[in-house]
Amino acid sequence: SPSVLSACGSFVWIFLGSTCVGVLIALLSAILFKTVRLEQDGGREGLLETCVLVCFPYCAYMLSEGVGLSGIVAILFCGIVMSHYTIKNLSEAATNASFSFFKILAKLAETFVFIYIG
Repeated sequence: SPSVLSACGSFVWIFLGSTCVGVLIALLSAILFKTVRLEQDGGREGLLETCVLVCFPYCAYMLSEGVGLSGIVAILFCGIVMSHYTIKNLSEAATNASFSFFKILAKLAETFVFIYIG
């Protein structure tokens, strides 16, 4: 039936479009961290790099939602590609700080879900 084909086509379009947005933003972050040295931020142990690193998945989300795609899928693929390429271009301090930040964020999200569900 035409509606089933239309729904399948819409799903594929949204999924592939969101994937492309996430991958492109992540590759942009890898190029930025490779070419621009942000670790000289006044001895704050990678704070600037970590803050910029956190902004890229948010940008992928906002761009995807802005053009009518799935922000969650964009963040997923942005994170996968960033964990493979971008992390190699960070300073050691920024790597440690970002791992700690995302670990705390994951624990807070898990706690919120368990409190909310009961």
